[in-house]
Amino acid sequence: NDIGPGGDVALIRVLAGMTSLVELDLADNRIKGDRAMECIVSCIANNTGLKRLNLRGNSLTFSHGLLLHDVLKGCPEMADACGLPMQALRDMDSLQDLDLQNKGMGSVEAALAIEALKTNTSVTRLDISGMSMGHVGAVQLVSLLSANTTLTNLDMRNNLLSYEDGKILVPCLEREGCNLRTISGIPLARLREGSMAELSLRSMGCGPAEGAIAISVLGRCTALVKLSLFGA
Repeated sequence: NDIGPGGDVALIRVLAGMTSLVELDLADNRIKGDRAMECIVSCIANNTGLKRLNLRGNSLTFSHGLLLHDVLKGCPEMADACGLPMQALRDMDSLQDLDLQNKGMGSVEAALAIEALKTNTSVTRLDISGMSMGHVGAVQLVSLLSANTTLTNLDMRNNLLSYEDGKILVPCLEREGCNLRTISGIPLARLREGSMAELSLRSMGCGPAEGAIAISVLGRCTALVKLSLFGA
């Protein structure tokens, strides 16, 4: 189905009056805007028994994803939110690899993943590449990486991140408790250890943010004798 502009708010207002929903699928309905998101939040708040929620394929933003994460805290039985394994993320005893690439997800799902990992201590690898996070996503990554000690691999390529977004991440990557070994294909740990003589980041899909991170590390890579940076 495709509700389209205008119909989205009307439908969600009706849904907000329901109190016994356990599954809600609003995927691919061109839902967009703050008003529609307010209605979705109200609907979820009135249906705390929700177990499955799908909002994929709509025009919602990273900031909307943050609002969604907050209201989902009141849904203790939520198992799957927009394709994310919420129950597994809460259990923190088995899930180590969270790969969201090429699954029809966008900035909303990226926000849910980042917020969930602020309290999760089992996931060591996170792939949120190609999810159009933008600057707001970079700010939340700073918050995540400032405290997380579990992640060892992070891929954030193709997320509309700028050189300045990359720069604000650098202090988090340099803090003592950060255990990231690779970020977007850049072998941070090996570069810092001085164990690499050759480094090629060409044809890896890296953007300005990755450029800022690479530059921050290269000044200490005295062992490098062969270097190829970015480009097609």
